Amino acid sequence: MPLAQTVLNDGDKNTRIRAGIALGRIGASAKPAVPPLIRALKGQDPEMRLRAAIGLRDMGPAAQEAVPDLAEAMKDPSVSVRFVAGEALSRMKSANEKAIPMLVKALKDTDKSVRFNAAEALGNSGPSAIPFLLPLLKDEDPNVRANAAFAIGTIGPAAKEAIPLLVELLRDENLGVRLGAAQALEKIGTPEAQEAVRRHRGKAGT
Repeated sequence: MPLAQTVLNDGDKNTRIRAGIALGRIGASAKPAVPPLIRALKGQDPEMRLRAAIGLRDMGPAAQEAVPDLAEAMKDPSVSVRFVAGEALSRMKSANEKAIPMLVKALKDTDKSVRFNAAEALGNSGPSAIPFLLPLLKDEDPNVRANAAFAIGTIGPAAKEAIPLLVELLRDENLGVRLGAAQALEKIGTPEAQEAVRRHRGKAGT
């Protein structure tokens, strides 16, 4: 896609921004545009970094090669860039080993929405993310606890080591967290997990 290289290097800033948005909307067929979008993601212009992140996010798995660079963007000075980079990584469904350390650091981001996206992206990374998701089940933010439970649930039976902490969350003061823990246990699906959910529902019905 020679045009992608041309428009993303255009001398007019507005043209570059519009190009980043348009290329992302094209989706998988715009895969040749990934390298120039990565370069834009590393640029000095925060607005262009944001638009590049949006473009890569909208491409989804087609932008898999950008995972390390999106992970690096999780420490961008701009909250908006970090937020969108997290969304992009969560859509990749399989963050590679280079991404996980940055996502772990982002779990302690000052912005809760960035932390939320980082947890979701780790959940989509599969079993290798379990050790990093377990501490989130004790996070002071109920939204983070609920999202961590959801992310662990997406991993399924391989996340059985999280069962004791999820069982504890069935007694959490936050309804959303309790529901997230119950759903995660159901998705893990082991006899122990299913029995914990049955006991919880039995107590809730009394």
